[in-house]
Amino acid sequence: MALRRGDMVKLAWRDVNFAEGTITIRHGKAKREDVIPMHPQLAASLGTHHAARPGLPAARVWPEAVGNLTRNKDFLRAGIAKRVPVLDADGNPIKIGEGEKVKTKTRISCEDADGRVIDLHALRTTLGTQLARSGVTPQVAQKIMRHSDYCTTLRHSTVLWLNDTSKAMDKLPGVRPTGSDADAATGTTDSSPVDPQLFCQQLGRENGDSSAKTRDGARGADRFGREQKGLKIAAYCDDARRGAEVERKGLEPSTPSLQS
Repeated sequence: MALRRGDMVKLAWRDVNFAEGTITIRHGKAKREDVIPMHPQLAASLGTHHAARPGLPAARVWPEAVGNLTRNKDFLRAGIAKRVPVLDADGNPIKIGEGEKVKTKTRISCEDADGRVIDLHALRTTLGTQLARSGVTPQVAQKIMRHSDYCTTLRHSTVLWLNDTSKAMDKLPGVRPTGSDADAATGTTDSSPVDPQLFCQQLGRENGDSSAKTRDGARGADRFGREQKGLKIAAYCDDARRGAEVERKGLEPSTPSLQS
């Protein structure tokens, strides 16, 4: 669940609801009350811890603060940290002890090969990354991580690599031309049917230039049609006005047969 250090220090047993499988964070970083679900494995671990060290509802779940050394030893036992030799100024291992008990002095290293530091807060990045790899939407991950904006979840608490993007590409359906000639030209032997609706609609939306040109052409044709219609109506109105003028003067309109 990747609680912050302050959340763990202030967490009391009254905040742990085993019946509903939730934990209430009352004095978190955001200065609000958050109710978040517990992972079943965490609920089982806290249940065992409570049975071994029962306490009043107001008692703290972890009454003793955990120091860096204790936490680093936990990381070492979990296999996410390692012991490395301590080197002197010249880069040589420092020896301790005397006689048969001499050995190389070591320290617990909480850095990986890329120089990233493994600490308590890094567990929140682990949670955000696992949520993303499980297909959880950023908005839901934001609620679990208790961020004010899901952009913070994506920017600071999610780390995805090439293997993640490769898996995403593997989930996409394939596109192949239809017809035996196309198969022979491309060397495609997969005969599984492909639904054209999976691609045509999407390609139509993505092809913004073609769509824009089509819309512009349709609007131009419509505008030209309206202009031609307007000219015809104006000509008809002119003829009607001339006819009305002749009737008011009591004259008959001339016809081509009479003038010839």
